Amino acid sequence: MKSRSILIVDDEILTLTNLKKTLEKDLYEVHLADTGEKALELFTALRPSIILLDLMLPGISGIEVLRKVKEKDAETIVIMMTAYEIVEKAVEAMKLGAYDYLLKPFKINELKNIVRRGAETLSLRIRVQEHLKTQMGRYYFGKIVAESRKMKDVILMAEKIAASDKTTVLLQGESGTGKEMLAKAIHYHSPRAEKNLVDINCAAIPENLMESE
Repeated sequence: MKSRSILIVDDEILTLTNLKKTLEKDLYEVHLADTGEKALELFTALRPSIILLDLMLPGISGIEVLRKVKEKDAETIVIMMTAYEIVEKAVEAMKLGAYDYLLKPFKINELKNIVRRGAETLSLRIRVQEHLKTQMGRYYFGKIVAESRKMKDVILMAEKIAASDKTTVLLQGESGTGKEMLAKAIHYHSPRAEKNLVDINCAAIPENLMESE
């Protein structure tokens, strides 16, 4: 996926031309499609990071294009373009995973702002994914050294538990036995990996505060 690649989909050639000129001034790589079918072909071949997609298209509708794009890559930023009288369809598109929508006719600044926000959102997602890959490599179960049979069994069990999204885990053991590393390995290999892992030093919390919590 190219971070500054945009696919514009609209059946009005003048609209395509004007939007292309506008966005190329901001150094985006712009590709054009005047039908839903062509849009899907270009999406498969180019994998643009952002799609400006008109709702009303000949042949395959904008909604159907959105649905197929999200099936292939849920991370793609899709911004719908729609006329005021069919805004309900834009709301339906949002439920299907569209990032936002623009009401036609829209101002150039509106277009630039929403595209910029979409690009920033995508950039943040990429940074989060890179961070997760780093953490998963750092806290990989295979890196945890265990000599005893019991400890090896604990690591195997933790690896299985990590795959579950409904398991509460309590790790007990003496200081220096690897509880923190095991906890992080479980977290970063679980479905909750994108959420924050918050470390709390319970020993530093006053007893009366713990009771109130």
